[in-house]
Amino acid sequence: MPRRATTPQITRSITMDLAGKRGPVWDQPLEIYGQTQSGPWPPAQPFQRNRLLKHLRKVNEESDPHFFYWFNLIVPEAATPEEARFWFQVYAHMPRAGKGDRAAFIDRLSEMDLSEKPSLDEMIAGFRKVEEGLFTVPVLSLQASWLSPGEMLQLVHAHGYVTAGWIHLLSLYRWLRNRYLPNLSATERELACAWVQENLPRTDWPASQLMAYCAMSLNLNESLLQCVQALPDGFFESSERALGAHPILFSLATPEDVEREVRRLRLPLLCPEHGIAWLAWTEYRGLDLIRDAVIREGKGYYAEKFTETLAAVRAPEATPYLLDIKLNSKTQAIARKAQSALDAQPGNAIVGLLPLVTQKGKLAEAALQFLRDARLRGLGEFLDQQLQSASPAVVALLSASATNAPVWSQAPIRDSEPLPEWLAEALKEAASRKQIPEWVLPATLPSVQVEGKVLPGAAVETIVRALMASTLEAPTPLVRLLAEKGDRATLANFVWALFERWLDATAPSKDRWALLALGHLGGDMAVAQLTPLIRVWPGESQHQRAVVGLDVLRTIGTDAALQALNGLAQKLKFKALQARAVAMMDAIAAGRGLSREQLGDRIVPDLGFTQNGEGPTFDYGPRKFTVVVSGELDCQVRNESGRALKDLPAAAAGDDSARVSAAQAEWKLLKKQLREIKKIQGERLEQAMVVGRRWSPEDFMTFLVRHPLVARLAQRLLWAGYNSAGKPVCFFRLTGEGSLVDAEGHPATLEGIPRVGLPHPLQLSAEEKKTWTQVFASNKLESPFPQLTRETYTLTPTEVKGSSLSPPSANVPGMGLRTRLEGNEWRRILHDQGGIVGFNKPFVAADVTAVVLLHDCLVLGYPSNDAVGIARILFVPGVNEPYNSDSGNLYKCTYVRQGDKIVEVDPGLPLAQIDPVVLSEVLRDLSNL
Repeated sequence: MPRRATTPQITRSITMDLAGKRGPVWDQPLEIYGQTQSGPWPPAQPFQRNRLLKHLRKVNEESDPHFFYWFNLIVPEAATPEEARFWFQVYAHMPRAGKGDRAAFIDRLSEMDLSEKPSLDEMIAGFRKVEEGLFTVPVLSLQASWLSPGEMLQLVHAHGYVTAGWIHLLSLYRWLRNRYLPNLSATERELACAWVQENLPRTDWPASQLMAYCAMSLNLNESLLQCVQALPDGFFESSERALGAHPILFSLATPEDVEREVRRLRLPLLCPEHGIAWLAWTEYRGLDLIRDAVIREGKGYYAEKFTETLAAVRAPEATPYLLDIKLNSKTQAIARKAQSALDAQPGNAIVGLLPLVTQKGKLAEAALQFLRDARLRGLGEFLDQQLQSASPAVVALLSASATNAPVWSQAPIRDSEPLPEWLAEALKEAASRKQIPEWVLPATLPSVQVEGKVLPGAAVETIVRALMASTLEAPTPLVRLLAEKGDRATLANFVWALFERWLDATAPSKDRWALLALGHLGGDMAVAQLTPLIRVWPGESQHQRAVVGLDVLRTIGTDAALQALNGLAQKLKFKALQARAVAMMDAIAAGRGLSREQLGDRIVPDLGFTQNGEGPTFDYGPRKFTVVVSGELDCQVRNESGRALKDLPAAAAGDDSARVSAAQAEWKLLKKQLREIKKIQGERLEQAMVVGRRWSPEDFMTFLVRHPLVARLAQRLLWAGYNSAGKPVCFFRLTGEGSLVDAEGHPATLEGIPRVGLPHPLQLSAEEKKTWTQVFASNKLESPFPQLTRETYTLTPTEVKGSSLSPPSANVPGMGLRTRLEGNEWRRILHDQGGIVGFNKPFVAADVTAVVLLHDCLVLGYPSNDAVGIARILFVPGVNEPYNSDSGNLYKCTYVRQGDKIVEVDPGLPLAQIDPVVLSEVLRDLSNL
């Protein structure tokens, strides 16, 4: 029977928080090139020429003969007029190549008269000499200490970067908006407005861009509109010309102005933030531009985000564009997102697609088929209500008599006994004429059992066709019922055989349903066999297949599947795939109101083991065997007399062969799952010690002490109770019975202890470390990772006085550095033009993040083992996401994302403030590179 559907609704809402997005909505999402900050200027420090000269000479010595490390210069935010002119001379006149020439210039700079004001023409000429690509906004901003507003704006406007690129242009504008213009007095602001109004109409694009930005900041709405209206129709049709134009057009005064000018000038939406801004201004009127952005991007992150933005519009107006995306997207992931958005709003889809059915083309055909299928899905009553106000042509196409009814197979299903009623009905409903690919060979597939009955060949073919028609989000009714009521083992064998045949047939993309079938019916057996393939597929140029594999694991959704997914999120060679696994786990955790680490505690399967280590029983008929697990998470088999066996025995005379086969398969799977748990949980516990993760006593007892498998690892480790200040106040270990004991074997308690964690050896005194080492040795408890025996590192008294660790003096192999750091949970810091410019590792308990910045960029997609230099090793406050500093400040400082803010950190926290555990682990990771 057709599925019964819930009563569809017609809605008009945008399920996205757009509060405060009206106006320059782009402003916060695109604030990625510098720190957003307002308020008064910091006080200028006294000009110390000798100190600055010493700094210049040091950077010159560190630089290459033919390349000066401009980004290592530390330019203050505010300075005296003399110091501002000092930096102007450096940037405008210091030789670019030749250490000797630069040294001679620095010597001349020591005697240069900086009290005399250079003319504005000299300033303009000097800054125009600066080579393209050199980030000069910090030095330009210093000149505000002695230039009038008109002179400052003229200097900025005449600066060569106005036409050099939109990134530099936006950097200039952000400084003007965030720092310069807000600090003008009322009189100075009037002068700035007058200068912009006088000069804006006389300049041509792109020179007028910066003045338009100033007009935005000064609320000169009429001048801004005049500037935009002066541009010819279609001016921004070229994406390259459109770069940087979105803030201007999205800051026009009214929604009508924004929509009219964006359409007239043909401004494309280039990133997801543009889509949100456009949606904020136009709501339901401009959805076609978001659709165009998805089709243009084709695939990747931007295409997905644009699709999500469109999917947030729950209204009939959005559904034709969602259907268009489903038909024309270049990836199945995008198509699935669009399909899911349609399925989530059937009422809106029916109303929105009805006007399309009488048109011509692929979109009209798809709309017609969607509406016909809606009747079969139980939405006929709602569809008929909408047809009452439709045209006769639409009614003729979609009336109940015209809808294509499913063609049921009339061939009887023969078997020794009738099949269960639910299955017979589902098989009848799922019957179709869809052609099965030749590689499937249904007659040779493993048998499928339901309630002890082996299904006949006709039923197997129907199941294959049902799988072909299923998606991960929407399995057919037959597939869904089989997952609920079928024999899991035989179904898992069946779909795995299908999957292997698909691989053998060179995995045709049109038959990817064979991979998706694992998500519906594969269960834990598919998890154990699929996970290793997901790890290697990207290296075989099958990244997209690996992504689908992650979706399959998530669809399976068992504890074993989520643990495998979490393992991929923790450690994976291919970082793009790992990032996707992380996003999936974050989404699952957020859905349950947990952190990802808390979710990781809760999804460790027990595999049927009890607290005393006894596991499943395998039934051979006359003989039975029980599995037990050791403290090292190795398993063995015991017969009914309790004798230990190395392996599950082969079948003997009198054994039930079917039961033996099933037991052997389950035993093989169990050993794989235990190995995976041992590996993943061992790595999780080690990282918990390294980064200082803490558990509440309740979670510690529930998810570690009382878990039948994790407890075996926890019993071989030293634990500590921590006070509210994060200091260890007691140490203990776990016995095999789950009791807490101290070093002398006396009972320990967690009463009054707020947090529990794994102590680092540096948190123990030498005597405590010696005592506990003897305790574990005498009890023959071997740690799953180095804890008490872990090598530790400390700083010298001289090093402690600095704010960054001394990088290796010699360059190191790039791939070796990358592999070593990423293998120890360091995360990449990516340059905005592509490539890795550093690495970042957060330490939770210490509330700091370690940052390694490189002299050279490791280009993604080009695995090179060329030597690279480490420029700086520093620490920034907070547990931050890795964030790319713009190229101009790359070696001077780093930026970190704290919540929804970008914070510039330079020169880093003093090393004296850094937890010795953090310093030791960073030095350990960087040792022997």
